[in-house]
Amino acid sequence: MFSTKMTVIGGVAVVSLGVAAAVSLLGAASPKAETVLGEHTPQIDMTIPDIDERSTGAGVTRAGCVKPARPDWVKNAGPRDTNKVSLLIALYDIGRKSEIISTQTCECSTEYPSWDKAEEQLTQLISGIDKNQLLQILDEKTFEAGDLNKPALDVCAAFRKQ
Repeated sequence: MFSTKMTVIGGVAVVSLGVAAAVSLLGAASPKAETVLGEHTPQIDMTIPDIDERSTGAGVTRAGCVKPARPDWVKNAGPRDTNKVSLLIALYDIGRKSEIISTQTCECSTEYPSWDKAEEQLTQLISGIDKNQLLQILDEKTFEAGDLNKPALDVCAAFRKQ
């Protein structure tokens, strides 16, 4: 007798009548106390940060170690230097993680050494090589740094429990 279309229209009509009745019975909500004229709530700062302002230091870790800032040329490196920067970071990580594993200690000076040694290694590695060789070395060093990650983290976890 009734089609699906008529059933849907009837259902919508019942719901809309119910909403209208609820609004008329309950009335409009009174304004909240926070919206009283004359009072101002603090606003969130939505200013876009200046991307030219770089952080001066690398910060402090959870363990309280001060991480040395990356070299200036790394902070200001352009897109063409991405592979060199990545290789420098891999060399730095290999050096510090190897030292952590060999000494079985995770003191701040061991965990976050200076970038000088990694920069020297980078200079020696990239002198006289082409882009393909750089990519191959980068790939090898990145995997080497990744392989040292778990053993170094285990040493640091054991060192900090003491």
